[in-house]
Order: sequence, then structure tokens, then C-alpha cells
Amino acid sequence: MTQPVSTRVAIIGAGPAGLLLSHLLAESGIDSIVIDSRSRAEIEGTVRAGILEQGTVEVLASMGAASRVLTTGKRHDGVEFHFDGERHRIDFAALVGRSVWLYPQHEALKDLIAARLAAGQDLRFGVTAAGVEDASSDRPRIIATGADGRQLEIQAEFVVGADGSRSV
Repeated sequence: MTQPVSTRVAIIGAGPAGLLLSHLLAESGIDSIVIDSRSRAEIEGTVRAGILEQGTVEVLASMGAASRVLTTGKRHDGVEFHFDGERHRIDFAALVGRSVWLYPQHEALKDLIAARLAAGQDLRFGVTAAGVEDASSDRPRIIATGADGRQLEIQAEFVVGADGSRSV
């Protein structure tokens, strides 16, 4: 096993939750390492639908990652439902003063990854977490295998599972 690396927060998962968390932590001066078992190309190339709420777009704008959302995303101020031969519109802007943007998740991930790398975030793609040891201690450790096949240990004050249902 290689020499352990240390950080305040170790984040498993380079999806929207993990990448936004790393940004918010960095804004507060807290270092983190983000790992994901997928390659960057796989993350950015897996096509997924996406609707971003206005608050999410505002967070992306605050971190400099919203320019494509605002230029290529489609803003929607409401939705329409059709039933019984009638059209029923729910006007978000009139009801709550907010909107949503149609912007696929993989496009948002491209923006988030680029923004985090530009900020110097330690992102590690192709790193598979095998487990978390000493989880109840003040220095839990992620035991992982790197993209190169070597074992990796990340020591942290906190470990966050942001990789959905497949999390260790």
C-alpha cells in the first residue's frame, strides 16, 4: 500500500452532490478529496436527463459553473398538464417567483468538474473505494484501489458517501 494521503473530508462520488459539496467546503476553507470509480470520460459521457431548480442554478453561478446552463439550458417558468380535454398550467413564476432549467445532468457534471479542477480540487477518477475503516473514530480511512491498480488509503476527519446506492 502506498503512503496514506490525508484530508479534512474524503468524498466518495464525483456526481452533482459530491462535486457541489467539495465546492461548498472549499468556500469555507475546508480541504477535501473527491474520488469516483468511474473515469472522467464515463461521468461526462453518461447521458441523463436533468431539471435544475433555480437555487441550483444560483449555486452554479456563484462558483462560475453556470454559463452554459444560462446560454444553452432551457428556462421553464411552468408546466402544463392536459387531461379531460383541458389544459392546466402551473405557473412557477407567478406562484413562487422561481423557475427551473432543462439542462442534462451530464452537462452539469462537465461544468462542475471543470470548475472544481480549475479551483485546484483534488479529484481522482477511476478510484474504487473498497471500504471505510475506523468509521467511528476521529480519523476514518477509505481503503481504495487507484486507476493504476495500486492500493490507496485516504485518512480524513469525515468521510461522505455521495455515490448513491452503490456506496460502501
